[in-house]
Amino acid sequence: MRAESGVPTVSVCVPTFNRARYLSVTIESVLAQTFRNYELIVCDNGSTDDTPRVVQAFGDARIRHLRASSTLGMGANWRRGLEAARGRYCAILADDDTWAPTLLETLLAPLEDDPRADIAFCDHFIMDADGRVLEDATDDCSRGYGRAGLRPGLHLPFLELALRWQAVWHGAALFRRARALDTGAVEPRANTVVDFYLSARLALGGGGAIYVPSRLAYVRRHEGSSLATSGAQIWADVGWVCTQLSRDVPPGPLARVVRDRWAWASFREGISLCRQGRYLSGLRAAGRGLRLGGVWTPFRRSRAR
Repeated sequence: MRAESGVPTVSVCVPTFNRARYLSVTIESVLAQTFRNYELIVCDNGSTDDTPRVVQAFGDARIRHLRASSTLGMGANWRRGLEAARGRYCAILADDDTWAPTLLETLLAPLEDDPRADIAFCDHFIMDADGRVLEDATDDCSRGYGRAGLRPGLHLPFLELALRWQAVWHGAALFRRARALDTGAVEPRANTVVDFYLSARLALGGGGAIYVPSRLAYVRRHEGSSLATSGAQIWADVGWVCTQLSRDVPPGPLARVVRDRWAWASFREGISLCRQGRYLSGLRAAGRGLRLGGVWTPFRRSRAR
């Protein structure tokens, strides 16, 4: 496509916090894209390591280093990048993950061809801390999140994919920036599960999702990942997200999925708080989960991608 003079077609946002070890590899994978009309916004969440030096070392005019003076929540950092972006389309890549060179080119084409779609996504590999692909974990992830055997092309609506399966992984997706802003899809309060909220809100907004059955991204699994270090916070965030979604999801099986996930998250939050010695808060949270019911319905997002 032909963009307006000086305006990028795609904005790639890389939220980061003290990940200088992996950040350079992540940035290199963006700079290696076959599609060239993009900007790269490094959304630095107040890093105290060598992150500024890593970014500056590239010396590429397409890179903007958006550095926060103090640490924000994950959702707030995502929102900051989205608001600073200028592209018609936006992608969000974690600071420890990478892309195959053709990801942007491959996901942009179907979005340009079909205005009914608000997001396009593909499958991805799982890799270890050193970048080695984990084949069994990759296949298990594709099956567990409903992408194995998923029909290619447009899914309209895609509530089932977004809510039941959480098939859309933010690091392997490209979405319309205006639609994300219009639907409130990037909400600071969603915090550690802002990615789940993003796809759910876009689905509730009535647009479609296009699935490309290729593995064009690499998700790094390691002990320092955000999922591995979130503790009780992730479950509290899931509970808040489910509270919001329960107001808008139509009555029926998917509404029950949201309620069950809310129950499971509350129960797990309670367990995590008790392990921290916060017994009163933990018992309250666990009790809320038991009252909601469905506490044995696991939340797929808790599993490492």
